[in-house]
Parts: sequence; C-alpha cells; structure tokens
Amino acid sequence: MTVADCDWSQTIGALLRQAEDCLPTLDQLAAAVNTTPRTLTRRLAREGTSFRNLALQVRNRRARELLAEGRLSISQIAYALGYTDLANFSRSFKRVCGVAPSAYVEAANIGRR
Repeated sequence: MTVADCDWSQTIGALLRQAEDCLPTLDQLAAAVNTTPRTLTRRLAREGTSFRNLALQVRNRRARELLAEGRLSISQIAYALGYTDLANFSRSFKRVCGVAPSAYVEAANIGRR
C-alpha cells in the first residue's frame, strides 16, 4: 500500500471542507482526484469510511459553527446546508452530536454569558 492509498479520506475531507457551502457530489470529487466514483468509493471503504460519512462530518461541523454564531435560525441553517427538511437536519445533527440543534444553541448561548 502506498502513501497515496492511505490518505484518501483526508484528501476528500479537505476538498469537502473547502466547498462546504455547496458540497460537491461523489462524481465531482472523483473527477477532481482523477478517478472513478466506484474506485473512490472502494478506496474510502478500505480506510473504513465513505463519501457519505465524510460529507456528513463536514455538514455537521459547519452546522455547529453556524449554530454557535447564532445569526441564523435552525431552519435557515438546515436549508443552507442542503437539507430539504428540518426534521432530517435535526435527526442527522442529533445522531452525530448527541444533542438536538436547539439544545446545542442553548448550550452555546449559556457559554457566551
């Protein structure tokens, strides 16, 4: 296994973070790293992750940042991150962060006082 084989998740994660306001698709990222979507999927699987997991991590990191800033409503943040339904955003956020977005906002507000 070469060094290039070992850092696909880091490379894809970095590309996703650079474009976090409009996440690229698997096909777009595969083209950006000169491979096919299927090969990229296999390489990420070898590292124990997937495109979906990496994209979810990036979206949730950005959600935490936006929620902590407090300038946008939870609905606005969900829409900005590409969720079409507030319930899907809330469920995804809670699955990754362990708390609902509203509880995260409350904790961030208490921390600022």
